Amino acid sequence: MRTVMYAFGSRGDALRFILLARELIRSGHDVVVCGFPGPAATAEAAFVPYAACGPEEVAGLVSRADLVLATGGGTAWREAAEAAGIRARYVAFTPSLYFQPGRWWWSRARVSLEGMGFGAEPVLAADEVVAPLPAELRGRVAQVAAIVPGGGVKLPDEVESFLEAGEPPVYLGFGGMPFRDPALLTRDLLGAVRGLGVRAIVTRGAAGIGREGVRDVLVTDELPHATLFQRCAVVVHHGGPGTTALACRAGVPQIVVPHLAHQHFWASRIAALGLGRRIPSRHLTAAALHDRLRRVLPDEQCAFRARVMAERLRGRNGSTEAADAIVA
Repeated sequence: MRTVMYAFGSRGDALRFILLARELIRSGHDVVVCGFPGPAATAEAAFVPYAACGPEEVAGLVSRADLVLATGGGTAWREAAEAAGIRARYVAFTPSLYFQPGRWWWSRARVSLEGMGFGAEPVLAADEVVAPLPAELRGRVAQVAAIVPGGGVKLPDEVESFLEAGEPPVYLGFGGMPFRDPALLTRDLLGAVRGLGVRAIVTRGAAGIGREGVRDVLVTDELPHATLFQRCAVVVHHGGPGTTALACRAGVPQIVVPHLAHQHFWASRIAALGLGRRIPSRHLTAAALHDRLRRVLPDEQCAFRARVMAERLRGRNGSTEAADAIVA
């Protein structure tokens, strides 16, 4: 089956589509992933055909496909598929939501094909024990496990040496999220962890956070979360669906610092499940992070719930489950 995967969402969305594409290729699909140029090197390393282009350039590829899979990028994919009479399915990584002051609600109106491009025959790749669908949507949305990379990727020698040299560190990283003042953010992060006397691994991310040469703090570029998180004491992150899923699988407490709409949803779920705490990004200060870490680090109940969650998710493979749901 010739399958075009329309991956014009976030970088994380594109990387998850690359993982799904690998599984579909193993199942005999002829797949090409279309997306912005950034993830092209990752696709090449995974032996996944990738067309680096803009959304407006996909119509030609769609017209030659048997199936279109989409995540993000508006509704151009749907219009191209409908014009060519081709089956289309939407793959989401966060449940469809809307916001009212003070609370997140399920948006029943946005689950249809007409609402926000959620798509025909939608597939939701998000762990149901973390983000269960409301009863009225079960049967209308195929929910499978979160699509995340597997473990076993070796950490750089520098990171391995740091981990072996002391107690499990706090992880601090916010992926592609920008910050207005990275220098101030760095001071706040370092002030919070040093005030508690804990070690930390900081990934620079898009904001370029971190300061070299600080005792008991290692500043690095992007690392394999599936390998690293299980060796940390607490994971402080931005609340992306993939990062949240990997932290849940690692069985460690979390502090989520959401920036965008879907990240607020994941932060709320982690807090509601007792797996950690949250700090909205606009409220992130040294004092706020110090307070959350001071509460989470010694919290044995939180640590226990995190380990139980990891056990519940053990053995689930979102790429395989999503591929099976798509070809069913």
